[in-house]
Amino acid sequence: MPLPAPGHGYPRRADCARTAATGVNPHKRYAFGGATTGVVTLDTSLEVTVDGSGERVRLVLVVENGGHEPVRVTFRDSGGADFAVRTADGEEVWRWSDGRALAQALRPAEFAPGESAAFETEWPDPEPGDFTAVGELRVREAEVRAETPFSV
Repeated sequence: MPLPAPGHGYPRRADCARTAATGVNPHKRYAFGGATTGVVTLDTSLEVTVDGSGERVRLVLVVENGGHEPVRVTFRDSGGADFAVRTADGEEVWRWSDGRALAQALRPAEFAPGESAAFETEWPDPEPGDFTAVGELRVREAEVRAETPFSV
């Protein structure tokens, strides 16, 4: 089953290759139990781009199956991915899903070997300062997330 398409108002998803990051961009690998091989993996990265005027911050969570077996996941709701922005002391100042009514429907999806997907959104009207962006795939199997520090 293909990855779900986004609905109106949800982070956009587009199949893509990993792109160059602006700033620090840690990559993470998550292991899942696999039916045939025992372990399958998903790699994540989070790209943050602050526009020249500092009026918008673009967040892109890239998830890729870097293994040789398909990775099956179950999305917890219609959101697909969630994004948050925290201050240096850990205070959350923005979350994409706050105030949104997401359909609570489980949706299976599969990442084929080498397949990647990008989930993106914007933090409008950011305040100046140093922050950490967090992107999380909203799946039941494990916590799949990436974090990246940035400044506005």
